[in-house]
Amino acid sequence: LAAGGLYLSPHPQARQALLDFLWHQRPHARVRTVPRVGWHFGRAGGAAFVLPGGRIFGDVPGERVLLDLPGPPPATFRAAGTAEGWRRAVAARCVGNRRLLFAVSLAFAPLLLTPLGEESGGVNLRGESRRGKSTALRAAASVWGAPEGHSSFVRQWRATGNSIEGTAAEHNDCLLPLDELGQVDPREAGEIVYMLGNNQGKGRAHREGRSRPAATWRVLILSTGEKGLAETLAEAGRPLKAGQEVRFVDLPADAGKGLGLFEELHGAPDAATFAEELRAAMAREHGTAGPAFLAWLAPKIAADPGWPRA
Repeated sequence: LAAGGLYLSPHPQARQALLDFLWHQRPHARVRTVPRVGWHFGRAGGAAFVLPGGRIFGDVPGERVLLDLPGPPPATFRAAGTAEGWRRAVAARCVGNRRLLFAVSLAFAPLLLTPLGEESGGVNLRGESRRGKSTALRAAASVWGAPEGHSSFVRQWRATGNSIEGTAAEHNDCLLPLDELGQVDPREAGEIVYMLGNNQGKGRAHREGRSRPAATWRVLILSTGEKGLAETLAEAGRPLKAGQEVRFVDLPADAGKGLGLFEELHGAPDAATFAEELRAAMAREHGTAGPAFLAWLAPKIAADPGWPRA
């Protein structure tokens, strides 16, 4: 209240008067603060998807849902252009390119994980450099935010397990694009994949010894790397386990058409020019397609008493 401008006398009677006033209030509306982006389901029905910037999709009867983060909201969900502009400039260039279509489709799919009660997982685009892997990753990221730059929606594998927990929570119910698997410590790669796929971070304790709630999330990962997970683990002398292989699937980036990841260049003279044209289009048009899809999807989930399925 003080941060909002309330001046209160330090006299005990003034403080007691404020407490008496608050005690006798009977508000007609309620606000529920939530600590992360993503889906939030009402106790009596309804659903709302929360994004930074006060963007709420769907409805929870009797409650207004607001995002309340411990720090400043992440700048990764920023937008430029329009959803229609993104369709014409970015999505249209994916037609005829199966891996581009897959990558962009993967960016929309996480919105259904929580309603369906499904687990997290991921796909790694594996192949040599300059095959179009990063272009596909940026195309998927452009559904939700900027494909590159200071506040890019794309994140890096070059991180410890602890920091990836926070990153996964920030991308809850959305795509988590991770660039260059080769940057991660091979000794940590397998545990990170398990952790991301299990939807929950490590349990920790406060300094006083009390347990602290573990971070949770549901995400779909789109990764790139010159090597797959099995090769990365082998560098540390560790085998690929069945659970890791199921959670994190390798997909060859090369489409076998002599154009790297691409198959249809839409009039461009070569694959490099096509990638540059797509990159320029994504710089102009990004961060609008995901919210546009949410505007269509969220009211349907909010109105269906059968959701969530978990």
